[in-house]
Amino acid sequence: MSTLSPEFVLKKSGEAITDLQFWDFNDCGDSSKYLLSACGGAGGVDLWNLDTRRTICNIPPVGAVTTLSACGLNDNKLVTLDKSGNLTLSNITTDGLSRPVVSLVISNVAFCKATVLKQKQSRLIVGVPGEEKSSFNIWDLENCKIIARLVPPKHLTLGMPMTAKLVENNRIHACVGYEDGSMLLWDVMDYNILSQAERIYNEPVMCLDTCDEHFLGVCGSATNVITKWSFGDYCNKEFSYAYQTLKSYELPNPGIASVKVRSDSKIFATGGWDYKLRIFSWKSCKPLAVLEYHKGTLQALAFSGPSINGKQLLACGANDTKISIWDVYNK
Repeated sequence: MSTLSPEFVLKKSGEAITDLQFWDFNDCGDSSKYLLSACGGAGGVDLWNLDTRRTICNIPPVGAVTTLSACGLNDNKLVTLDKSGNLTLSNITTDGLSRPVVSLVISNVAFCKATVLKQKQSRLIVGVPGEEKSSFNIWDLENCKIIARLVPPKHLTLGMPMTAKLVENNRIHACVGYEDGSMLLWDVMDYNILSQAERIYNEPVMCLDTCDEHFLGVCGSATNVITKWSFGDYCNKEFSYAYQTLKSYELPNPGIASVKVRSDSKIFATGGWDYKLRIFSWKSCKPLAVLEYHKGTLQALAFSGPSINGKQLLACGANDTKISIWDVYNK
């Protein structure tokens, strides 16, 4: 166990943390890095200035329900989703005010957080659960229209979408983890399943993240197994879609609530039901450190970009209402 302590800690009184993301305003320089935190209960979303360690604004929830996710896009826009299905796009101004631009009500959100992708042509793409039990919808949020409905064949009894990640590599793809422990890789614009990982776990896939455009990733569930995987590989210079488990690692205790891969693909982090933050080598999947600070399930993780004092910081949020900021494995 490591004796490393957090660089500092932020706290939202009485509110469990459900999502985190580092985020910055346009044209404000490196000192403008902020931390977004989505809080449980009726706390809405706080935007923190990491220099002053104070909030600059709060985006209130639509109703008195838990905010599941808050996705910053580094261009003053923020997407929020709550458990009642309120999907909102807001503009954040430099004076710390939020102005709702789009507000929609979707259904069957359950526990799945929104996943956001901004395309080069500035179209804002958001993935959220759809109307049918196993479906996943892709929204052009700024134009308030669904551009793809990803509905699995009826013979696949997948259950609800539990976690997802949008990836763009010439085309838009969605990697979705389901209630039955399976994962699917979708070609969004063709509504086509490119690859299937059938029942990786006997429990729902609770969290996943990808590291690059080649569809490498890592996932976790209510079990004690972390799985590193690939949805495709190059063969004779041609890319072929086929799921394979690359490595796995068994934790001492079950329950993986969150996972995040750092952008340089050198390390990844997991947050557990046992209140422990674990750091792993991406290449070998071997544990590098076990960090203890929180007294609740670690429900959210986020890595910053490398522009915060030349470092990539790690933020960890738990249902103990605290957000810990760590400096781990920075040279």
